[in-house]
Amino acid sequence: MSLQWNWGSYRQRQLEFLLEYFPRISLENSLFAVAYAAIDALSERAGRPMGKNDVWLAAIAHVTDYTLLTTDRDYDHLHPHLLTRELVQLSPEG
Repeated sequence: MSLQWNWGSYRQRQLEFLLEYFPRISLENSLFAVAYAAIDALSERAGRPMGKNDVWLAAIAHVTDYTLLTTDRDYDHLHPHLLTRELVQLSPEG
């Protein structure tokens, strides 16, 4: 994403920091696949189809009970019933 959007060095460093800061999750647990299928189906039925990567993120947040940080409103229909999400305002490069 950072390469596609031509992020500058400041945002690239922020991304690298975050990737090291947050724990890694193994998707071997079948609960992730079950949550993925349920969230994907619910979103389609609600008329709010989600990109497949967003569904994975929502499933992980749901199963782990982590708060999902996002810059958009793609998860609004899942909050607060299936997951907790926080909207994050991106600051301009400094």
